[in-house]
Amino acid sequence: MEQVTLSYPINVGGTEQTIIKLRRPKVRDVRAAEKHSKDGFEQVLFLISKVGLLSDDSGLSPADVDEIDVIDITKISEVIEGFTKG
Repeated sequence: MEQVTLSYPINVGGTEQTIIKLRRPKVRDVRAAEKHSKDGFEQVLFLISKVGLLSDDSGLSPADVDEIDVIDITKISEVIEGFTKG
């Protein structure tokens, strides 16, 4: 599991979140992202909602992902991409 410190924290359920944990995606996660959309950026956002965890290990909803700053999305997507490079 990897974690990303957010440059711009998000508020989830009244709690400021500064860290997003990322588990390694499974094939089923990637397939679900590809089914969800043909657009690469939308696939990344969907995948983040599948593999991202908050500090209390609860999952990220699509609405939570929508609140993440684009700079932080870029950092998160780089970590996810790193998972595929072994």
